[in-house]
Amino acid sequence: MAAAERLARKAEAFLHAMHAAVPRISLPIIEKRVRGEANDFADAKLTAKTIMKSETSRKGGKEIDE
Repeated sequence: MAAAERLARKAEAFLHAMHAAVPRISLPIIEKRVRGEANDFADAKLTAKTIMKSETSRKGGKEIDE
């Protein structure tokens, strides 16, 4: 159980870091899309980066670098 809790904290910290990188995209949108599309934390990181790029592009902003 401790490993799952550490992973959850790590994932939460990553989501907040992604939101801080592009604050105009709301954290609930990021969380909902990542949780809905990711199977594990490694997939969540890749999914979040993809989502951030697509949302940033869609909103006419500059894409973030990987």
